[in-house]
Amino acid sequence: MKCKKVDLTTVKEYSKTELHYNQCITTHIKKDSDVIRILILKYAYYLRCKYFHAEKIPTNFLINNSNQIELNRITEPLRLICKDLIENKL
Repeated sequence: MKCKKVDLTTVKEYSKTELHYNQCITTHIKKDSDVIRILILKYAYYLRCKYFHAEKIPTNFLINNSNQIELNRITEPLRLICKDLIENKL
């Protein structure tokens, strides 16, 4: 919130947004889609770090290797979750 405080204050949405965040934090609502999304994002970030630090061989778009298959496997559930979140405004 600190990084967007000025922007939200100029459009007079800061207090409403802060109230919403505080209510969501205190209620501890746990959604299955959130848990799945976090797990997939954490694993995608783990793979990204492995490729970035050269602990794994980077994938090549011309060669369909095991690394590319692994990335494609985690991309599909993440795409479906994002689509559901956008369509259902979750």
